Formats: sequence, structure tokens, C-alpha cells
Amino acid sequence: MDKWEKKSTRNFSVLSGSIHHESMSYDLKRLIGRGYTERMAIFKPGIGGGYCLAAEMQMLTDYLARKVSHSDHFVKENLRQFKLREQLLVQMGRIIDSLKIRQLTNRQLLAVFNQAVNTYKLFAAYGPISTRVLSNALARDVRRWLKLKLAKSGKALTDDLLDQFLSQLIVPQGGTLGIKEEKQLINLAAGVVKTRGLLPLLKKVKRQSKLIGTLADRYPTFARKFNKHISNYCWLPVFIEGPAWTPKDFLTRLINLTTSKRYLVRRREIKNQSDSVQQRRRDLIKQVNPPLHIRRLLGYLGVYLSLRTQFGYMQGYGNYRLQKLYTEVARRARLLNKELMVLTAREIRLFLQKGVLPPRPVINARHQLAVLILKHGKESVLTGVAARQYIKRELPKTSASKQSYVSGLTVYHGHVQGTARILMTAKEIRKVRQGDILVTMMTSPDMVPILRKVKGIVTNEGALTCHAAIISRELKIPCIISTKIATSVFHDGDKIELIPETGIVKLVN
Repeated sequence: MDKWEKKSTRNFSVLSGSIHHESMSYDLKRLIGRGYTERMAIFKPGIGGGYCLAAEMQMLTDYLARKVSHSDHFVKENLRQFKLREQLLVQMGRIIDSLKIRQLTNRQLLAVFNQAVNTYKLFAAYGPISTRVLSNALARDVRRWLKLKLAKSGKALTDDLLDQFLSQLIVPQGGTLGIKEEKQLINLAAGVVKTRGLLPLLKKVKRQSKLIGTLADRYPTFARKFNKHISNYCWLPVFIEGPAWTPKDFLTRLINLTTSKRYLVRRREIKNQSDSVQQRRRDLIKQVNPPLHIRRLLGYLGVYLSLRTQFGYMQGYGNYRLQKLYTEVARRARLLNKELMVLTAREIRLFLQKGVLPPRPVINARHQLAVLILKHGKESVLTGVAARQYIKRELPKTSASKQSYVSGLTVYHGHVQGTARILMTAKEIRKVRQGDILVTMMTSPDMVPILRKVKGIVTNEGALTCHAAIISRELKIPCIISTKIATSVFHDGDKIELIPETGIVKLVN
């Protein structure tokens, strides 16, 4: 087993990395009595990669599995605490929005920064417990029972086929925030079609933003609803540090929904998708007839599957609100926002306390390459030669260039061929075209805008309850996850084929 397990490749910074390191060590330990002792993140221009010790990840899963097996109390309390931390995160956002940040002293700004970051960290610590580690522990018990059940009935299943069967039993309980937003936008689109003269004006406003005042004057009720929708959901694609949706983004989507009354088609699709997934689950439950304790675990897994997507969206909400504080700290430090983002949370606290910043050459070097290390409570940042030597020592390269295929776990079936588009961060989403096959480390909420364009998804990472598994079932997109090296084997423009029966993704000559 490799020493390090890659947890993410995302568009995130040294600052976000340091906050998450604190969350996964100190705050996680406060919540469940165990936390990570060693973590690492590597930052290059436009991309960051997070790692944890593979052995620690396994020990944490085993630790939670033992807690789950003894009683339901831990699971129920975890769900309750997740919702509580989510509410506190929303309250934190409202407090930040209400403050006149520029009027605060450095001491007052430090207090707000600490309170906001601590609230965010406690919520972030519940993410892996609720949406990854704990769901894996629950799925393990269900998987073990299902394997025995099917073996007794004379059905010999491979591990991959067993996981595919299990993935159809575990479905989200309730719609995601993304679906909720889309339903409300569909209702707005229906109102636009019914209101005489509104659609032509919206098309003009999209071309000339100065006409937005005209929209408010002539259609005040619609303008009020539309502005409220923007305020409620503009942060949905942010995740860690992605861009928020702009009014123009919402206008474009709204106008597209009105074209040929597309909103009616999309409304039906959403309902049919939900109904078909739930019906398939009911049929499988009837077929395998699980005992009460397994049904209970499947119910919990459905809830956690919903929470996984909810967690990603709410992370975006927290980071979107924190950006207001970051902008003010950058102004006071006479740094550009992108320069502030290569500082650690500890360095920002030190600046607000004593006015001390890292030297300018250090800040510049971190933009090119930085390795953030947390080891037994001590944080350090390497740059330049020291960073390259550390990476070479800790992450020996493996050759994947000669392979012509990868194998993984099929979470939504469908045999498709298409052009591979390699996405390492959400910043690259503009290169994705209609009908492409997305190949990425792992999907996340900031990629949702382009997922409806693609006809297949392939990821390096993931498990039965990962974001890609959820979104592919929701959108009915063929998906193979957990290939480990797909982003290294394939290149932009390659013709590839997804073979769901075997979980193979291969080059097509």
C-alpha cells in the first residue's frame, strides 16, 4: 500500500489547505476522539493536491466501523451534529454580511476571523465523518451481509458486480440543493413565459446589463424574486475557491429554459429520474429482503449520500462568506487577493496581531510551488528546491503512460464512446464540449454546470457514496469511478470507451 492517499485535486490555495489541515487534525479529534496526525498538500499554479496517510485513513475507518457496530447512537448523534454545524455556518455567513468590515480594528477583525474560521472548520470536520469515512464503514457491513445472502442463493458475484448491485440499493434520501435550485429556476422560467413582454426584455438585459434598472421598474415582482434567487444560490458552485455564479449566468440558464418551453421537459426529467431510481431500489429491496438492521443501515446510507452533496455545497457557502474577510485582510496587508491566498491561517492571525508578514520573496516562491506539511501539530511550508526534493522522496513516480486502459467501479451503467476531456480543476470547465467524456480526479459541486454536457464520467477517486456516484445517478450519465490513474493514462482529445459490465475504460483506435 502507498504511504500517501490522495484525497483531492482541486482549485484551492495554501490558505484553504492550512484551514483544512487544522480541521482534519484538531477539530476532528475534538469531535470523535481521533484525528489525522500527518497531512500534506502540494500547490502549483492553479491547482492543489491534498494527501493523508493511507494507514491513518484506514485506521479511522476501522475506528468508526467499531463505533457504528455497537449502537445506533453514534450515527444519530453524528447526523444531529451535522445539521447543527450547518446551521451555525449559515449564521456565521449572516453575521459577516451584516458587519461593516472596514470599520473594524485589526483586533476586532482578528476576533471575527477566528470565530468564522473556527465555525467553518468544525463544519468541515463533519464532512469526511458524515460523507466519506462513516458511510464507507456503514457500507462495509451492508456489503458483507449482501455477499453472504447472494452466496446462499447460489449467485457467485465478483466484488465489482457486488458493488454495482449495492450502488443501486443506496440512493439519496431527498433531492440535492442543486436540484432544489433548478426546480425554483424552472418555476421562474414558467413565470417568464406567462408574462407578456418579459422574455424579450430579459434577452436585452443579458446583452446590456445597464438595463437591469428597467427590469426592476417594469416587472418589480419578477425582479424581486430573481434577485432573491441569485442571493440564495450564487455560491452553489464555489466549493473551495471556485467562482460564484453571476446574474448573467442565471439569466443565461433562465433564457435557455424558456426556449421551446424546455422548462417543461426538464421538470418531467427531474421527476422521472427520481421516480425510476426509487422504484429500482424498492424492487431490489423486495428481491433481497434484508433484515431490519440492514434496512436501517441502508436508510442511514441514503441520508449520508444526500449529505455528501449537501456538504460540498455548504462548503462553498462557507468559503464564499470567508472571501469577504480575506479581501479585507489583503487590503490591510497591501497584498493582492491571490497573494494573500498563499499565506497560512496562522500567518494571517500573526499579521492581524503584530503586523508581521512573510518576506516578499517567500510569498513569490509559494506561487510557483509550495508544499504544506502538518505533522504532529506542527505546520511548515516548503518552497523551491526543498519542496521538489520532498515531493520526490514522498511521492515516487509510477509510469502510466504505456497503458491503454484503466479499470474501476461502475456506478451508473451505459456503454458510451466519446472524446476525453481531462479536468484537473473547475477552472478548466470551458474546454468541455457537448458529448465529451469527462476524466477527472473527482467531480465536485463547482463542476456541476458542465456535467449535463457530458455523456460519460471517469474519475481517479471515489466510492459508492462519492459525489460522482450521486450526480451520475441523478443525471443518468454513465460513470466509472476509482480508476486511480485515468487522468495520467488518457489525454485531451483521446477517443475512449466506457464498458460498464467490466468497469473498463479504454482507448479506441
